[in-house]
Amino acid sequence: AANLLLAPYIKVLDENEEYQNIVVPEGKIALFTICDLTVDGVLIRSGIPLFFKYGGLVQMVNGKPLRFVDMISYEGTTISPLELFVRSGQTSVLKVVKTGSGVLPVGMREIVAEARERTHKIVSTLKEREWGGILALGVPNDPVLGVPVSMDRFGLCMIGGLALAAALLEGGAKIETFASYCLVPIEEMKRI
Repeated sequence: AANLLLAPYIKVLDENEEYQNIVVPEGKIALFTICDLTVDGVLIRSGIPLFFKYGGLVQMVNGKPLRFVDMISYEGTTISPLELFVRSGQTSVLKVVKTGSGVLPVGMREIVAEARERTHKIVSTLKEREWGGILALGVPNDPVLGVPVSMDRFGLCMIGGLALAAALLEGGAKIETFASYCLVPIEEMKRI
């Protein structure tokens, strides 16, 4: 299940705690996870140009990603596609954890072909540091998880940072999700 998280870090606030203009209401907690945009930031800062393409649902079978079953283009939308899928209860993260099969919230990016080797090295380094969640690193000009890519680009698919929230919702927790709500220094997060 740990590889379903982008990074092994969380931050928890108890009721009535305040953090960066967030006040946790009575009877609730706040749970912060690493967003997939963090990995995008690592890639961009390393000089890798990427293009946000889709947020969607990926079918998993026996622990392997098979294909996108639904997706929404990031182009022209003002709300996180993954947040829509999670809030509408279309994921089955807990089923994936238990059986290896189900549906996960996944973001897809395209990256220029020339950056494939460098991207692979960065993804490998992240994995060595126990960062996970990369489901597919495609090859130039070939579809990734059933989705065509633009000429001279390859696809990168990673689990959305909202996967943990999706699992909590599936388990019956009454939660609200807020994608990309604030920046939390990793030093202030707890390693799990």
